[in-house]
Amino acid sequence: MFKQIKFLLFLLATTSLFFTCGKDEPDPDPVVTITGLDISISADSNTPNLVTVTPSATNATAFAVDFGDPNSSTDVLTTSGSAVSYTYPEETATYTITATASATNAEDVTVSKDYTVMVVTVDMGDNADIVGTWRLAASAGAFGVGPARGSTEWFTSSADDVTGRACLFDDEYVFGEDAVFQNVMDGSTWVEGWQGNDPEGCAAPVAPHDGSTAGMFLLDKAAGTLVIDGNGSFMGLAKAYNGGELTSPSEAVDQITYQASLSDDDQVMTLEIEITGGGWWTFNFWKDGFVPEPTDNNDMVAGSWVMAPQAGAFGVGPARGSTEWFTSGAGDVTTRACFFDDEYVMNEDGSFQNVMGDATWLEPWQGSDPESCGTPIAPHDGSGAATYVFNATDGTLTVSGNGAFMGLAKAINGSELTSPSEAADEIVYQATLSDDMNSMMLEIEIAGGGWWTFNMIRKGTGDGGGGGDDCTDATGITGSWKMSPVAGSLAVGPERGSSEWFSINADQVNQRACFYDDEYVFNDDGSFQNLLGDMSWIEPWQGNDPESCNAPVAPHDGSASTTYMYDESAGSITLSGKGAYLGIPKATNNGELASPNDAPDSVTYLVSFSEDNCTMTVEIDFGGGWWTFLLARQ
Repeated sequence: MFKQIKFLLFLLATTSLFFTCGKDEPDPDPVVTITGLDISISADSNTPNLVTVTPSATNATAFAVDFGDPNSSTDVLTTSGSAVSYTYPEETATYTITATASATNAEDVTVSKDYTVMVVTVDMGDNADIVGTWRLAASAGAFGVGPARGSTEWFTSSADDVTGRACLFDDEYVFGEDAVFQNVMDGSTWVEGWQGNDPEGCAAPVAPHDGSTAGMFLLDKAAGTLVIDGNGSFMGLAKAYNGGELTSPSEAVDQITYQASLSDDDQVMTLEIEITGGGWWTFNFWKDGFVPEPTDNNDMVAGSWVMAPQAGAFGVGPARGSTEWFTSGAGDVTTRACFFDDEYVMNEDGSFQNVMGDATWLEPWQGSDPESCGTPIAPHDGSGAATYVFNATDGTLTVSGNGAFMGLAKAINGSELTSPSEAADEIVYQATLSDDMNSMMLEIEIAGGGWWTFNMIRKGTGDGGGGGDDCTDATGITGSWKMSPVAGSLAVGPERGSSEWFSINADQVNQRACFYDDEYVFNDDGSFQNLLGDMSWIEPWQGNDPESCNAPVAPHDGSASTTYMYDESAGSITLSGKGAYLGIPKATNNGELASPNDAPDSVTYLVSFSEDNCTMTVEIDFGGGWWTFLLARQ
């Protein structure tokens, strides 16, 4: 009995020990991952060598901040997340600040940032060369961005932006003699979507990029750098910083380093900064008081110019290149002959003259109601002295002198005159010169977003429609013709010479290049050919919706055997052969085609020629209106 009791006690004790050991064994610690490590760096405004670093990270419990001072053994400070400060030597130098985040059961994580301590001494050094007030250069290409340094292929500001973004171009970037930097915006600047202004436009500056806090600057010409120090301080566009673009004002950085270059006279400064994806922003600045030397290509346009005597010579619409509000018709060349013979003379010495003779076209704002031919009204009568500057790079023609103008006197930058007394002292036109420099398209934005377009030709060179160099030696119709690649060369309206339903604009001419290279060939033997190449402009009635460049569709593909008959006394051309046409194939004497199968066996057009035989106006009555085509001899 005693032995049995001892055995039982031993068994219970063993069992108890087993369960006690299993219950008290601790679980292994979980693995921790530290993420999102970052550091913010700031300097004391009065003591710039006193630098404060605030580290932050998810799951970190301790941080070691190495301030990177190679001459100190006490520049590594620890913290649980609060800010730590370190005083550097009183000298300007760049240091690499490294923060290491740690936690139990976690691998350490580090992040490093370069920071330049700027300590200003009495010697301003290179800073002295930029002391003063700077603004973005008031010219095309003032700022832009592209995939490589020096490139602006993604975007570049235009000459129009100087006025369209005037609130940006009048911003001041002030460099003081004490190395203090200031953004001065005077209540309005260009504010973008990332700043809460969508669509972007002129608006009140948004903090901290509002100039409310002064910064400091350091120019190092040898290194080619300009450092701007201060939260929200910037040059050019606020969003561009080293390695990125801001998506919120709260992300504003404390310091930005730009690659900097200055002109020999220290009056022009170019700054570049690399952002994300290898992109580079470029900003060009002029110092206050700088007057750029005129950049002109006057030799390219020197001579006498007139309005192109054609339909669509001038027009106006709600967008650049549009003439949907009004476009001149072929009949206006005769009705307004006193206007179409006006000359715009650009002399080799840079002087400019409006030469109108005894009569020009006068409008009600000039006291002529209804509008009609009449004696020119001062100051738009060519009596004043004037000059011009053509800039091929910017694509602008500037006419200076009270009352000097191109095209219509009433069209000035941003408005239309309501009285001759309001005449502008200077007008800037957007100018596009043809390859042969014999035709020029001028565009100008008026009030309400409207744009006037004027198609000019050099006097004595036909109508600027692309005629061959020797077209003045040609007579009759024989030879090769193409559509004239100018606005208004393709038009339709309810009456002969009218283009109120549609008139092609300059952008559409470019879009339909496959149409404007089509040839219409009148051979000496009376045969006719449509030579379209591999592509032409194909429309929905031909099975191509939406209309676009595409392979020609039979029978309007030039494959048929066709002939022509030109009746000079009647002013008509008859094409015989199914599928033969001039201009666009759908226009016939019995309507507009709904299918290629409806092509007629012949089509008769009315034709007239310019005085130099370089261009031919083709018209056809299709029953519900009139199509007009302007062709140029090749």
